[in-house]
Amino acid sequence: QNYTGLINLGISDKLMISTFYTHSDDPLHRRIVGRSIQPANRWISYGFGMKLQTLNTKKFKISVDGSIENWDIKSGGCNRYRCTSKSNNIFNSTLDEVNNSNLVGSISLPMTWYAANPIEISFSPRMVFLPDSQGNTLGSGKFYGDTFGIGVGVAYKPIFKIKTFGSAFFPFGPGNNHFENDLSFNRQTIFTGGINYSLDPKISFEAYLTNGFGGSPATSVIALPSENEVLYGGRLIYTPTNTDSPRFNKNKRERVARIKDGLSVANAQIVPTGEHKVKLSYEGKGSWFFRKDWGVSKLFNFDISAAKIREYTSPNSQLYKKFHNQNELMIRGGGTAILFSEERGDALTSGFRISAGRARGWGWLFGEMINSYELTKKLDLNINPKLAFSGNGNPSSIGAGLNWEIIPGLSFIPESNISISEGESNWTLALRLLPVESTYIDIYTTNSLNFIDIGQLLKSTTQSYGINIGTKF
Repeated sequence: QNYTGLINLGISDKLMISTFYTHSDDPLHRRIVGRSIQPANRWISYGFGMKLQTLNTKKFKISVDGSIENWDIKSGGCNRYRCTSKSNNIFNSTLDEVNNSNLVGSISLPMTWYAANPIEISFSPRMVFLPDSQGNTLGSGKFYGDTFGIGVGVAYKPIFKIKTFGSAFFPFGPGNNHFENDLSFNRQTIFTGGINYSLDPKISFEAYLTNGFGGSPATSVIALPSENEVLYGGRLIYTPTNTDSPRFNKNKRERVARIKDGLSVANAQIVPTGEHKVKLSYEGKGSWFFRKDWGVSKLFNFDISAAKIREYTSPNSQLYKKFHNQNELMIRGGGTAILFSEERGDALTSGFRISAGRARGWGWLFGEMINSYELTKKLDLNINPKLAFSGNGNPSSIGAGLNWEIIPGLSFIPESNISISEGESNWTLALRLLPVESTYIDIYTTNSLNFIDIGQLLKSTTQSYGINIGTKF
């Protein structure tokens, strides 16, 4: 669970500045030899970067790229939510945590050759400046140190929306970029390979495999601490200044006047570019849920949600008291991408949504495939496979729901989430009133734990009644 955020801003055709933040707080991957309690570990990096292009021809480009960063390193102690326990650190033999802030940086000379369309070849000498020791008043130990290396990479774009890429960084010293679980330091080649998919001109996704661990320019050359193993990762890239997708050639199946939101089973209707949607639900037991969606392109929405759940799942549940604490505020962020659309002539509207957040100190990742089909102008069907990942469990289910417009301004919405593993089946029944075209009010009853992501996969101990209000603007 390494998190990275990066913003690039073009100052001119030749100059780009960047700011970034990275966070990793999981314990070290492999058991550390000679330490009675596995060391807790937290790395936080943030800083600024600058790239200046010095040569730009049709076939060849050269830039100077540098960064200056603060690298906060914590080893030992405890990083869990409300944790009071201690653990060994990797720099001395005590149970006292080591927490140091270090000024680090990098400088490189990336060169790219556009060998032949669609192939790009890159070569980049790089120097990274990292501390060679860490510690506290009770003692210090060895760390990475400054390292020079050479990076090489290839990018290949076989079709319009897809690009594949691969790279390797070869460190030469004098410092190191890896340590084993016996705390011996060495040098490891950093390999990365992946694929980039452009959903539309504004949004693209990357999936990749790498043995590199750090997320900042200076720490990106470090291999996974305690064991040189492969990690998997993903990136969302948003370019707000790009032109949006052209308008769909709308067909006879189009119907946009009726809001088709579900409660515990989502509909694939997303917010148009530049518009917003908010919804808030409250239940008789005191649980509540808030979500805001923002349309950033014709095919993609960002969302942020918050909730408090004042009930637990049943004691028979595999996730009883493992998912949340009562009255704990949970905040999640996510995004929805549309891959197929009835508006542009596809058989159904289909996409996927991924969100991430924490509960009880654990990271919970949630994903679902959203599939919506307009059976008639007044009746829509939603079928959504769902899956959540966490160190506490991986519940999954299939959500099924209908949205039936009984008369103009009144809809009936029955939904069910059928458990596949580790979760619990549940149901929701709602009546929807639409006083105006952009706003709805739901009166509902449910035994779903909550309508926020993982809560859809679990069942509450009691049936509850509530109200859900949504509006677009």
